Amino acid sequence: MHTRNKALLLSLALAACHGDVTEATDASTGGSTSASDTGASSTGPGADSSSSGGGSGSMSAGSDSSGGSSGGTSGGSDSSSTGGSSSGGSDSGSSTGGGMPCTQDADCDDMLPCNGVETCVNDECAAGEAVVCDDGVECTVDSCNEADASCSFFPSDGLCDDGLFCSGVETCDAQLGCVAGDAIVCDDGVGCSDDACDEAADACAFTPDDSQCDDGSFCNGAEVCVSGVGCMDAPPPDCNDLIACTQDACDEGQGQCTHTPDDLACDDGVYCNGAESCAPGQGCQDGAAVDCADDGVGCTVESCDEATLSCTTSLDNTLCPGGQFCQPGGCVVGDPCSDDGDCDDGLACNGDETCDLSMGMPGVCQAGTPIVCGDAFACTIDACVEPGQCEFTPLDGLCADGDPCNGTEVCNPASGCQDGPNLSCDDGVACTIDQCVVDYGCNNIAADENCDDGVFCNGAETCDLQNDCQPAAQPVTCASDGIACTTESCDETLDACVVDADNDLCPCGQTCSVLAGGCTAACNVAACAGHVYACGDCVDNDNDCDVDANDSNCFGPCSDNEEGLDGGIPGQDNAPCKHDCYFDNNSGTGNDDCFWNHECDPLEPSAPTCEYDPDANTPGTPLSCDQLSQSQSNTCDSICGPLVPNGCDCFGCCDVALPGGGEVTIFLGSVDAQGDPSCTIDVVDDPLLCHPCTQVPACLNTCEGCEICFGQQDPPPGCGGNQQCEPGQDPCGQPGQDPCGPGGYCLTGCCVYG
Repeated sequence: MHTRNKALLLSLALAACHGDVTEATDASTGGSTSASDTGASSTGPGADSSSSGGGSGSMSAGSDSSGGSSGGTSGGSDSSSTGGSSSGGSDSGSSTGGGMPCTQDADCDDMLPCNGVETCVNDECAAGEAVVCDDGVECTVDSCNEADASCSFFPSDGLCDDGLFCSGVETCDAQLGCVAGDAIVCDDGVGCSDDACDEAADACAFTPDDSQCDDGSFCNGAEVCVSGVGCMDAPPPDCNDLIACTQDACDEGQGQCTHTPDDLACDDGVYCNGAESCAPGQGCQDGAAVDCADDGVGCTVESCDEATLSCTTSLDNTLCPGGQFCQPGGCVVGDPCSDDGDCDDGLACNGDETCDLSMGMPGVCQAGTPIVCGDAFACTIDACVEPGQCEFTPLDGLCADGDPCNGTEVCNPASGCQDGPNLSCDDGVACTIDQCVVDYGCNNIAADENCDDGVFCNGAETCDLQNDCQPAAQPVTCASDGIACTTESCDETLDACVVDADNDLCPCGQTCSVLAGGCTAACNVAACAGHVYACGDCVDNDNDCDVDANDSNCFGPCSDNEEGLDGGIPGQDNAPCKHDCYFDNNSGTGNDDCFWNHECDPLEPSAPTCEYDPDANTPGTPLSCDQLSQSQSNTCDSICGPLVPNGCDCFGCCDVALPGGGEVTIFLGSVDAQGDPSCTIDVVDDPLLCHPCTQVPACLNTCEGCEICFGQQDPPPGCGGNQQCEPGQDPCGQPGQDPCGPGGYCLTGCCVYG
């Protein structure tokens, strides 16, 4: 019940309480009626309890109270809204509420607490102030209980009903008011039906939609949607139109039957009766007889000649007036006249007609010269209007240049075509390219590149024509290659997904190969000068699960030691201080023309056997220490150079990364105090086991750019997993790269052969 209605009922109740004492104002009309105007009060059992409207005054028992409330009823007359009851008593015409003589307040009590406490004022009873019950909730029914003057508030769901089926059942909450119901959900489980809630029928409606069954093919028939079943096939269309002169076919491209008419099938061989034709849906149709066009000459006769299959013209003198004859140009033409007045047609715009008397009487009328109207503006329609007045009508369409970008042109009858203002194409969206296309108009192009945040892996941002830049629906997802030993990830540097092979995920002795589709034990045996040693025999000799080039202690096929960096080949290092190429099969014997002396190295990598002596003599060469440091022969470079790993010189002095950061140069052939090889890749940070050395610049393969350095398995960060090799060398060892060919060896990420 709305607050306004509650207030109305309250006013009616108060009016009823004051009916026998004072005049009550009608809540609906503003009028008032005294108790003496209505007669006896309605306090008796026969009073009508369904009173409505406003007004005051008492009502006789049994009377109809519509239009005004009864004066003698306490607590309000509508028992359904106030909960009050009519007071008893006789029909004396007044209640205890007012007008009764009294000596004390108790004389006035009508025993109805809801209409307030009556008092005795000036020896007359005065009505009390009625109890007002209103909880401010629109869907509760508020009432006063006569037993104890307490208020009751009853929620009524019916007051919340919005009259709609599909929105669900609304309810009344005593604190919150009306609460919306749950909307009706309609789903028949059939994919081709349109499911909806039908408000008019108060039920769900499932409408079959044949278009959702369409398989895109016309010639196999139109599929239909059957309620409760789903899509059903239909027979193919029957394209026979039963017309003999048409060629019937089903055209899948047009999505319809075609009936191509063949006029030749209808030809009867007669020319003058016209050309027969084949009409779709009708068959052969007679042609229209050949209509030989009138040549405009009154005395000629045109006819169709079947022999020549053409129209012919013949002259007929009988069609000319007497004394005239027919020529191809016609009879003598003209209206007879005696003066110009005989020729006037009453029109000024076509000029003044004259009578030509040059040939005698009667003369022949001659046409006049029409009035020419022109204002020099192409956009006006110039015309002569009777009686001989020129009019110039502007037509904007004649000014249009077809380009909306420069505005809409208009025709001014005084000055001709005028340009309009240029068309603005700004759509207010920052990421769009706003432009006006000649002969087209505004074209606002969504430019995704204007939304790019420079980050690849979070997905591609897009430009929305209405909502500006929008983030990517999801970040870049790198699809699995299905290989168990590889991991896929998004590389922000490369702006691409990369695949990393992880040998640790393979069984011992196997490596992870993308090309092989997983873990593989495939290996190519690599020989050193015709001999196969431990680092080229495809065997895990030290049982560390790393084979040959994958073993960090192997520096090439000319190493017979997977447990350390000493080559381990008999004859290597047989000259304690003199050295030649460390990475071939006979280091120290001197057939590669490479020369170095550890006595020339101030770091003394072979101490105490070889102590530093800058003036030391090197067997086999007259060159000094400084000269050997700066110059080696071409023979040395060609034989030893290809075998030297990145970061090493020809004599086994290599620059390696330390586990804790930084770098150090170590001699791979370092020995301990007992003379046993002591340097392995795991102890490069121990100078007592891996002796520091000075690299020889003349024969040094520096590790640069994206090359894989000695002791490392991967190229530096930022190279995208792709290493750099010398021209002519193939990369190897990284995911997706081919293994080296037969006899080849993967040395610091590049294939070498020797």
